[in-house]
Amino acid sequence: MSDLIVKLAEATGLPTEAPELLAEVRRLQDEAAKAVVLADALETATQEVESLRTRADVLEDREKTRALDEACAIGRIAPTERADYWQIVGTLGEEGAHRIFAEGRVPVERVSSDQAVAEVAPADAADAFVALMDKALADGQSENDAWALAAQVAGSTLYIEEN
Repeated sequence: MSDLIVKLAEATGLPTEAPELLAEVRRLQDEAAKAVVLADALETATQEVESLRTRADVLEDREKTRALDEACAIGRIAPTERADYWQIVGTLGEEGAHRIFAEGRVPVERVSSDQAVAEVAPADAADAFVALMDKALADGQSENDAWALAAQVAGSTLYIEEN
């Protein structure tokens, strides 16, 4: 074996005898091949994890949209309250959000081909309450029944109780 190879072997801590050095070189080559295979496997696994994260984000976004659309459809929230409602769901959970945003709290009119499209929603709660009462009175209900219906749909009678 040449003196240069022996000096390199000694400097790197490898055996200096030719057969032992050759065996060690082969072992190191096998380890390097394993490292390449492991690096490829790691890259594949990383790509799969990123793909799953992307899919989870898409599914979470769909679920968020579905939940917000449903909350609007049942009168739990107005379309302008979507961000607030979702933040409260994230903070307090669904049950906590449902206690704050009761179903039917916001008037929801069903629109079909037989009905005219609803006019622009009233600007505040008092106008909404009065509009509900007017509609109930126009439908032939008594003032008491109209008041009760408006209170149920609006989630309030607009009176604040003081202790």
